[in-house]
Order: sequence, then structure tokens, then C-alpha cells
Amino acid sequence: MKVAVVLVTYNRIECLKIALSKYENQKKIPSIIIVVDNASNDGTYEYLEGWKTHDAGIEKVVVHNEKNIGGSGGFYTGLKKSLDYEYEYAFLADDDAYPESDMFEKLLDNKRIAEAESTAALCTSVINHEKLDISHRCRIKKGVINIGLKWVPEEEYNKQFFKLDIVTFVGAAIKRSVIDKIGLPIKEYFIYYDDTEYFMRVRKYGNVYCLPQSRMIHNTDAKQSIDSWKGYYDTRNWIDTIKRHYGKRYLSYVIITSYLRRCTFLATLFRKRSKQFMNMCKIAIKDGMNGVLGISDIYYPGAKL
Repeated sequence: MKVAVVLVTYNRIECLKIALSKYENQKKIPSIIIVVDNASNDGTYEYLEGWKTHDAGIEKVVVHNEKNIGGSGGFYTGLKKSLDYEYEYAFLADDDAYPESDMFEKLLDNKRIAEAESTAALCTSVINHEKLDISHRCRIKKGVINIGLKWVPEEEYNKQFFKLDIVTFVGAAIKRSVIDKIGLPIKEYFIYYDDTEYFMRVRKYGNVYCLPQSRMIHNTDAKQSIDSWKGYYDTRNWIDTIKRHYGKRYLSYVIITSYLRRCTFLATLFRKRSKQFMNMCKIAIKDGMNGVLGISDIYYPGAKL
């Protein structure tokens, strides 16, 4: 079974070197590795130009973007490039996520699942500092008016496999036939919720399974703050995602709760949000409602609130 790895990198050359080595030394090696460089300036360009000339029994493809278009743009570009090749699954991951040596072997070992026509995608478990990180694997929970994402409980990872709805682009394997049907991720999201929105499309064409014994090591800070410019995309893109896939009552719920939690005294009282943060979220909510996407002229990498 042919697998195409799509890996996005930006200014993390040492992480990238480790990740690529891990893929090249898999017990079951991928057929293709496509690396999208988001205009790194730390020597990544030169390293990748050399890396792609070394034969490891794997086809190596490098795409150098002229500017940083975020994770969303990077995965859009990588998956688009992958369509030039033949494979059964596209495997998506960041440059700081490292597969264990038998990751692909265990991910594809259950042929009843991997080759089933009803299967749309597979995923690994994610290990963060030697502990299971359940924040990468979710199910969609809907009430009469409310909607949200709920992490899959840790005890389910003791199973051989389980079904779920939403997978982050860390250890996500999507069937090529499904990609052909649903198209590419929304590059205009820049960061956040591109994977959530994409898997809402994936689920329309089949089941998504996690095979927990297949593992990716992703040692990052467990609590990533959105108190910076990043909060704009976290707020805007969640609203846009719900707007695309669910009815008005769920959209209304998301808009109202986003406003209450991020733009009112509740944000100050319980989360100690600054006035600048709350003003940013008001703009993000408005832009999400109106479909204003892309990189904000105000809230961009490095921008101060």
C-alpha cells in the first residue's frame, strides 16, 4: 500500500532533520515524502535541496513557498502537489512530530480497516512528553442548539481501534479517493481549524479510525496560548467552520458563546483577557460571520495586541 507523506516546515531545521530521518528509517517506508517549506530562513532551503538528492528508496519532493502561508496554506500546497503522484493514503504531519519506527506498519496492519471501502481516513495516537495527548482526536457533540468538540476519552486508546470524527494534521492518513472527492484544505485559514473543517468533509465519505498502537511523538507545550494574534484565527475560523457545515441555530450558538467567553466581562473575570484581546475577538467574530478569510492586515505573525 503506497503512502505519500506531506510534511510542512517553517524555521525548525533541527526538528525537520529528525522527522525526515524517522520517515526514512520506518520498518515500512513511505513511497513519497513531500516537504513544503514555508519560506524558512534558518538554512532549511539549502538543507532540503541537498536532502532530496540522497536516494533512500523514497521519492523526495520539495516545494519552497515564497512566503509563510501558515500551516493551512502549507498543507493545501502539499496535498495539491501530492495529486501528481499515485498512492492510497496521504499522511499529514508537522515538522516537529516524529513517527515511531513501526508507525506505518501498525497504522496499515489491519487491512480489514485500511482497505475497506467504507474507510475514509486513519490516524495514530499522539504522545507528548511520554504521555498520551488526547487533544488531537475528537468527536463532534451536538445538542438541541449547542455544538462542540469533545476529546476521545483516554480509556478508548486501550482498544485495538476506535471511530472518531476530527483529527488534527498530526498523524492523519487520508485516503486518496476521498481527497479526490472533497478537494483540498482551506488555505485561507492560515492557522487553526483547517484540519477540523477538512475532517468534517472527510467524514461525509466514510469512517475515520484511530489505531492507538501506531504512535507519533509530538513533544510540545500542552497549553498553547491564544492570547496573542493567534486568537484571531482561533475565533474566526471556528465560526467559519460551523457556518460551512451546520445550520443557523448551531452557528448562532457558536457566535454567542464566542462573544460571551472572549469579548465580555466574563473574559476578564475568568480568563483575565486584556481589552486588546477582546477587541481582536470582536473583529474575528465579525469576520467569521462575513466570510473574511486570509491573513489579517492587523493580526499577523509577530503583531502586538
